[in-house]
Amino acid sequence: MSAKGARVPDNQAKTASMLWYQDSMDASPQKKAGEPRQQHLVSKMLLKQFAKYDRNGWKVVSFNLEHPDHGHRPKALRSCGWVENFVKKDASQVERLWGIVEQRVAPILPRIIASTSIPTQEEASALKDLIALHLVRSHWYSQVHKNAFIETSGKMKRRLVGELGAELRAWALSETGLYLTDGPAIEHYAERVVNRSEAVKGELDGTLFRESIERTFTKMRILIDPWGVEVLETGANELVIGDCPAVSVGMKNDIIHSYKMAVGDASAVVLPISRNAIMSLSSTTARGAIGSFMVDQLNELQIRAARKYVYFHPASKREEFVRRVCARIPAMMDRSVQNTVRMPKKSYLLWLQSGVVAWRQRSGRPCWLRPRAARRVTVGFGSYGRRSPRWHRVFTSS
Repeated sequence: MSAKGARVPDNQAKTASMLWYQDSMDASPQKKAGEPRQQHLVSKMLLKQFAKYDRNGWKVVSFNLEHPDHGHRPKALRSCGWVENFVKKDASQVERLWGIVEQRVAPILPRIIASTSIPTQEEASALKDLIALHLVRSHWYSQVHKNAFIETSGKMKRRLVGELGAELRAWALSETGLYLTDGPAIEHYAERVVNRSEAVKGELDGTLFRESIERTFTKMRILIDPWGVEVLETGANELVIGDCPAVSVGMKNDIIHSYKMAVGDASAVVLPISRNAIMSLSSTTARGAIGSFMVDQLNELQIRAARKYVYFHPASKREEFVRRVCARIPAMMDRSVQNTVRMPKKSYLLWLQSGVVAWRQRSGRPCWLRPRAARRVTVGFGSYGRRSPRWHRVFTSS
């Protein structure tokens, strides 16, 4: 995966793209019935690329990360990748936005997967919209929005108590007849004032979150407009896809060292588009291939970035890989999302790649090999055999 370019966007192309989006929103009919409750965060047309067709329709394995030891059977696409009432207020308006993007990508995605040619400018533009869509329609962005709201509310409360303390006391005196002293009294009244604001009301009923999604989606499209799209094929190494599939990553020497940072600070933004292909924002629009080591990194990335579910093809035999990753990630039950998360140490991953770590078959302990012996050992990322406390501490260190 290449690093992003810093090219100046083509203003005419960007303006034309934005006008197309606005015209499509105006022309799309608004839904008058009840608001949709089951809102897909992973597009069904994307999940379909990881599904298998039988007489009952398309099905994909849904792996629950909170219960990795349970049996995981294939499920219908309509029952996967959705959250109930993700957008609480005017969800049909946001669904129209999703529909417009998916309508544009639907005829392009199968052609991109089946072809071996470089995506055209029109195809690259549609694929970038798909990435922007899954960046903002995600658990990750929902948590970022909540964190930002909590931080802003806290700053407003501290400003009322400190800088605007005299005005707040005068307001409290005129409203309640009480003169507030420093400490819990004025802090409690400041919290009451903040809770009565329009911003808090909008956050509670979901209006603020819906507006934030629409505004951020537009900004994201403009931000990633200068970048190209690199389609990377994995060959026989199959991919999985999580319920937060679009992930920003930091890379160095082909090693993923961090993820879920701000898109502007990321080395790339990746999104699996099929069992054997993944696309990444790049400096140029291109097509290439990646090996098994990078595929296993990307698969582990999907598992770490996911909130609760990971999906894969019923015949891909990725269940054991996902279970091993869950076993060695500490606090896998806690799926809280942070703005930036560190991956395992780069140096340790390089050791794994060069094959200087082997496992004693009986004890399950790591064995550090000499260079001559290391040549006869191949260690794939994710294929470690049994675990041990020593391994767990070393691998998860940041």
